[in-house]
Amino acid sequence: MRVIVVIIFCLWFVNIYSYELTNEEQIEYNEWSNYISNGTYYQTAEGEDLGWKEGPYLKGYIYGYLAFKETKWLDKLVTHADVLFSRLTREQDGKLGWYGPSVYDNTKRVDALVGEALLLEPITLFILTVKKDPALSAYIAKAENYLNIIENELIPKRDARGDWQNVGNDEGIYRHEPYDATDHALMTHPYNKINEMGQVLINLYRITHKFYYRDKIERIARRFKRNIKIDDGGLHNWWDYWDPAGPWDYDSNGNLRHWVGVEHRTGYTNINMHFAAKCYHLGLVFDRSDIERMVRNFKDRMWNGSMTSPLFALLDGSNMGVNSDTVKTGMMDALIEFDKTILDLDWVTIDGNSWGGMVSLPYYFYQKWYGIGYQQWNDEDNNNSSSGSHFTLKMVVYPNPVDFSKSERNTVKFMCSNSNYFDLEIFDSSGRLIISLPSGVMQGKNYNDIQTGKAEWDGIDTYGNKCSSGIYYYVVKDNKGNKGGGKIVIKK
Repeated sequence: MRVIVVIIFCLWFVNIYSYELTNEEQIEYNEWSNYISNGTYYQTAEGEDLGWKEGPYLKGYIYGYLAFKETKWLDKLVTHADVLFSRLTREQDGKLGWYGPSVYDNTKRVDALVGEALLLEPITLFILTVKKDPALSAYIAKAENYLNIIENELIPKRDARGDWQNVGNDEGIYRHEPYDATDHALMTHPYNKINEMGQVLINLYRITHKFYYRDKIERIARRFKRNIKIDDGGLHNWWDYWDPAGPWDYDSNGNLRHWVGVEHRTGYTNINMHFAAKCYHLGLVFDRSDIERMVRNFKDRMWNGSMTSPLFALLDGSNMGVNSDTVKTGMMDALIEFDKTILDLDWVTIDGNSWGGMVSLPYYFYQKWYGIGYQQWNDEDNNNSSSGSHFTLKMVVYPNPVDFSKSERNTVKFMCSNSNYFDLEIFDSSGRLIISLPSGVMQGKNYNDIQTGKAEWDGIDTYGNKCSSGIYYYVVKDNKGNKGGGKIVIKK
């Protein structure tokens, strides 16, 4: 049994759910399965249009597997991805990409950032899933082939041509391609498009652990967070669709090249919230207070509070109940892992036989069955064992408390009595990820041995810094939803 990475939401543990579908859920699943099985956009659409139309199919397939553990959805993804990669061409400056007419000037052909990101996010999640699970070895050759093209062609090209720009000392953005429509060429992309690519970089970082990806993630996240507005005494937060990032965002007369105003589509808002949530889980830039504000803002401003007749609005509460292309369902499934009410509301709005349901239905079950949960960690959990009723992976951790100062060779040992394969992640008391030790890894004195089901940690974080005294939390989880976790106390 292979355990996959799981991230805790600051000191929260997971509820245990039955993994059997109810009659109502089975009906929705059947409708979803029929609806998502017939897409052909991967064969015909181009450019940014390809990403918006094909991306939901790919994302539905990977979450279909992650939720229901049916490899037929991985087969579907591979069928589509093989065709997609065969359609890559070299145009304009000779860089490989999915080119098509610009949405701003159809006489220009561009490999649009968001078009490629919408395809690469589910494909890189497929790669991560396959590389972490020995049971999926039949897909490893495909995963490695896709990763080679992504790492050597599709990501670095945006550095080479100047699409990527560092901003100030610690921020970064992506700009429109230099051969895009004249009124958009080399202008900063809006947050949703940059943050969609940010989610691709997060997957690549989780696959490779390369600093190159982490640096870009943090730079994107810092700029986004610094432009988020906080109001109502710190209770809520919201942001504009676009903000200028540098002199390239002004014309020769000093005027802004793009309008500035509250984000105008709830789908874009959801992309940005997913990026922030994933950064939070990695301990990068966003903290618990940021996520809590997003949750409150949705419940207080963006939803009318009704489960039976829900209506939705934009980030600032405007357009409540407007049935338009901007608001659509208004559901923020990025937040369902953080709030039980929002999870339940999500189910009310899901229609498996619909475009929106392609991703929202499997993602709902993925979070419901294998997600974070909504109860705080029990402070009375035994420090030395995860024997509580909410855990099914039985972990023994010793010594605990631990005093790393006693010996340079001193480590905390982790043993699992009912699984040899477990990925281990350790967090500090604020929920920040300290270190990730997937199965089979060797990081200095740290290791996770897949033969014995044992791991050791020497109290050093990902950056080589010694952890201070205090309470830390570890968590493990397998691909069937089995979990283990508990506290570690580091003494001076």
